[in-house]
Amino acid sequence: MKQEFQKLKAKVIASAATKTVIKDSDGYYQPFTDKNGNGSAILRYLPALPNEESPFVQLLNHAFQAPATKWFIDICPTTLKQPCPVCESNTALWNGPDKNLASIRKRKLYYIC
Repeated sequence: MKQEFQKLKAKVIASAATKTVIKDSDGYYQPFTDKNGNGSAILRYLPALPNEESPFVQLLNHAFQAPATKWFIDICPTTLKQPCPVCESNTALWNGPDKNLASIRKRKLYYIC
């Protein structure tokens, strides 16, 4: 397995040397685009490690506009099995008078690979 990983790493480094790798502000890979903004990529996933369920990481995120046109964007602590004050507040709102606000502030599920 280690030899296979080293071969893959060498191949990625060699192919990256011929192209400019684009990353977004968080350092995630972005596909190359042409002058019209069209891009594509072929992704080949490695098998999950023996102690992992899948090669993907599940991420829960809150992103909503707060009063006064400011945004609240943050990873939900429940991603790491920690209590989340936004989720707790949403539960109170959902069980109370403002289900619409709770719906806007709910956490969203993303996958990162």
